Amino acid sequence: MKIFKNIVVATDFSDASLVAYQYAHRLASRFQASLKVVHAYQLFVNAARPELMDITPDPNELLKFNEERMANFIQEMEEVAQSDTLVASRIKVKTETRIGFAPEYLIELSKDPSVDLMVLGTSGEKNWFDRLLGSVAGEVARHAHCPVLLVPMKADFTGIRNILYAAAADSAKHKTLRTVVDWAKYFDAKLHFVHVENEEIAELRKSTKHFFENYMTQNAPDMPYSIESIEAKSVLKGLTQFSSKRQMDLLVVVSHHRDFWESLNHHSITKDLSLHTHLPILFLRSDAKSHPPV
Repeated sequence: MKIFKNIVVATDFSDASLVAYQYAHRLASRFQASLKVVHAYQLFVNAARPELMDITPDPNELLKFNEERMANFIQEMEEVAQSDTLVASRIKVKTETRIGFAPEYLIELSKDPSVDLMVLGTSGEKNWFDRLLGSVAGEVARHAHCPVLLVPMKADFTGIRNILYAAAADSAKHKTLRTVVDWAKYFDAKLHFVHVENEEIAELRKSTKHFFENYMTQNAPDMPYSIESIEAKSVLKGLTQFSSKRQMDLLVVVSHHRDFWESLNHHSITKDLSLHTHLPILFLRSDAKSHPPV
């Protein structure tokens, strides 16, 4: 079974993207998939100060500079991969460097039917600006048209044995659940459907619980799984506490597309998780493009 053929990992050459590359490289090796490393950078021009145009970096020189950074980054990562005994085989690595605003470029790239998974690193909540607008990783996770895997700084791919699926009525979807079951089958992992209750959220409805039970009985009768409801002050705290106590390897969250004005008035769990996660999170869009069955 081959879940992914083409994996894209974004880099800004930071420590966070270095960890994401290593994680993506191991995944690609496991899936025998191709790996494409992309970097988008901006050419800043101050329209209010036209006299500065003469000292603006030459676009060609800037492109050359970023391409050299990419080449050095790949070379460094290849040396790490060659010394890593967990990587059993070499994979094809392609690169792309271009001018553009990183979130917009990555979201547009996610529309490409050949992109099966996008991997980004996240360094967590660093300052008030991140808290206000969310990280690039969180922005891409909310709006991408393909599955997005966010990898925190301390993550290290050593296999996936336990998968935590954030269970709710909105995540009871055949398409997204099929993707998660495929992951669990591939890694021979146990699925944990967990619903977080608090004062504002009613307990998991019987119909939703029945959906998960019925799906697993029909599509993965031999796969170990559990369905649990836990109490916590917030979804973020509940999922974080559960994942820590039960040693989860992957958290799966179903996200939903919202336009700009809806996003301003809606508290984003996706944003919270992307800023505070301590384990890799796979974001699946409920209305994203469908991939053929694996």
